Amino acid sequence: MLLSTLWTTLVDIASFTIVLFLFMFIYAILGMELFAENAKFTADDKLDMENGTSINQNFDSFIYSFTTVFVLLTQDGWSAIFYAYKRAMGSFRANLYFLSLYIVGPIILLNLFLAILLKNFDGDMIEADDT
Repeated sequence: MLLSTLWTTLVDIASFTIVLFLFMFIYAILGMELFAENAKFTADDKLDMENGTSINQNFDSFIYSFTTVFVLLTQDGWSAIFYAYKRAMGSFRANLYFLSLYIVGPIILLNLFLAILLKNFDGDMIEADDT
């Protein structure tokens, strides 16, 4: 019974994974459009678009953008990324992008993931109790 529940859960999670990667792809492209090559700082932490270097997590290429969205979804060091782009681009763009990413990503998508797991395991436990 446990193996059939795991198989059903994996099938449901596969479709969720496609939605998650599509979400990450869209936000990576959107981040590149809004923030590419716009957060360059010097060694003394001043904004300098000509001679500065990009921060570690940036939106300068698709690979960097995709991994930055992953870091933001896991909420590991998101505040440093947010404040760097807020300083470089202004409040409106950064607040809109990062707030929408935070609301849709960790709150909605990860709760959807938990709902899939709970639905599959809880439904089979109820059926097992009835027999």
